[in-house]
Amino acid sequence: MTHRFVERGGLWVVVQAVLLLALVMAPGAADTSSWPASWRTTHLAVTLLLTGGGATILLAAAVRLGANLTPFPRPLPTGRLVTSGVYRLIRHPIYSGIGVLALALAWSRFALPALLLSVVLLLFFDRKARREERWLAEQFPEYPAYLQRSWRFVPWLY
Repeated sequence: MTHRFVERGGLWVVVQAVLLLALVMAPGAADTSSWPASWRTTHLAVTLLLTGGGATILLAAAVRLGANLTPFPRPLPTGRLVTSGVYRLIRHPIYSGIGVLALALAWSRFALPALLLSVVLLLFFDRKARREERWLAEQFPEYPAYLQRSWRFVPWLY
């Protein structure tokens, strides 16, 4: 690995990729065929709601970032601070969207390994976001004020 890769936060990206891969490959898909029809319908509805919500948040955030989008937690040297759209309320909506999608996958499989990996991924995102926030504060003098008026992942909660 190059020094530049590590400097930009590449190790965070590697760990994130490993966690996402582990989640996707987690064993234990639910056999819902024996469930009552109402349970299967509810299971599917919750799965679709979580998947749609997570994907919407993720895509809205990526589009809003535009040229600022990078897989690395360290902001681009030529980047600008985005505080509009979904970023008006949430500082890390891409992590939020991926987290909701991870929970959707765990719910759809109705499997403990996927749920545990989702929780590990959410805890990882919390640590990664804290590191990213330090880098953002170093680069953007207005970041501390933005930090005070926004939520890390979930508006009015966290």
